[in-house]
Amino acid sequence: METESGSGQSWKGIRDAGSACELIDRSVLLQWKDMRSLKRELSEFDQVRIMQHFARMLCANSQNRLYAEIVMESILIWISYSVKESQVLAFFDQLFAEEGHDQASRIFAEVALTSEVTDHDHDEILYSTGVAITCELGLAIRRREATEPGTFRNAREVADHITTYLLSVSNSSNNCIRLSLLHYFGRICSGMQDKSSFNRIMNRFGHTVLDHLFSSLFHKKSEAISLQYLLENLPYIFESEAHCQKILHETFKYYMLKKPDRFSLFIQTLSEKISEDPKYDGHEVRKVLLQHLAALFKVVAEVNHKLLAGDILVAMKHFNKEPYLQQLTEQLMITPGIRPAFREFLKHLGQNNSGRFSEHIIAHLRSPKRGRKPSFSRAENIGTLEQVSFLGSFDLAKAS
Repeated sequence: METESGSGQSWKGIRDAGSACELIDRSVLLQWKDMRSLKRELSEFDQVRIMQHFARMLCANSQNRLYAEIVMESILIWISYSVKESQVLAFFDQLFAEEGHDQASRIFAEVALTSEVTDHDHDEILYSTGVAITCELGLAIRRREATEPGTFRNAREVADHITTYLLSVSNSSNNCIRLSLLHYFGRICSGMQDKSSFNRIMNRFGHTVLDHLFSSLFHKKSEAISLQYLLENLPYIFESEAHCQKILHETFKYYMLKKPDRFSLFIQTLSEKISEDPKYDGHEVRKVLLQHLAALFKVVAEVNHKLLAGDILVAMKHFNKEPYLQQLTEQLMITPGIRPAFREFLKHLGQNNSGRFSEHIIAHLRSPKRGRKPSFSRAENIGTLEQVSFLGSFDLAKAS
């Protein structure tokens, strides 16, 4: 790919959106080295205007492959350096408002996922950003069709086209890409009978990506964003096939025994969120989470870990209004190998009409040496793009 320099101008020294838009019109490729000064000199308003102009020009010139490649590389450099959800949303809003938005969206996915970039020093980050943005584009098209039917031309066909391209990159070992794909396929398959695409990516890299997420969860610098990603995306795994549940159970079991206190805190947080969220009323997600908690209870009963048993029962208590809890408790009571002391704990879980069990039992099970109530750091309202960018590039070895 060649870039045009026109009268010798480049992005270096640009201080207003108008000048930047002229360079976009003339297909002058943005350079990574120029982003630092651009971010410093340009206001947020001007940066949004530039993203909107990228969208306009991509739609106007989607038939020109060379121009599309130059614009797309510039877009990927900008987003990779900036990682601002608001600017990406502004880009999508403008793209959807233009004539030719359907063809431009197809080209967006094709170029982002198949074309080589000229910036070889940053090709990996540009490629992973391309996958992440394509995932966001596909989800944005589906949202638009769901909320404003008919306003996006050929929405179903374009969304399916994007999905096909995204499946083709699922062999990647890049964590940013894997996290993006897990979220994308989890979202599009949620509530659907056919979850084959989500099951496929889970079978390809489920173990690895979950291990990365839980390792990040138990590191102070990354726990907040890892927690948010897990809380938002684990329900998609709860909806998936039996083999995916096995992958998740093995991960849960490993980190429960390796980091019992912090894992217990995570289980409480997850259970509280899912039990209180009305969208899971009567949903399979609650039932499957309870099944996971029951399976973990069996593990701690086998190793005679009473403190963990107490924490798991506390997590199960969040679902005391669920009819399935009583059935599950009865199944655990007759499970071979459960020690008598643990059967006694379960008996309290199943007592009285509400399914509550005595607080003094929990007080007895939990260690008085744990001190003040622990908690995770929180990072609310961090968008998926920012989550995968941070978690995918977070190096645990360097951070430790």
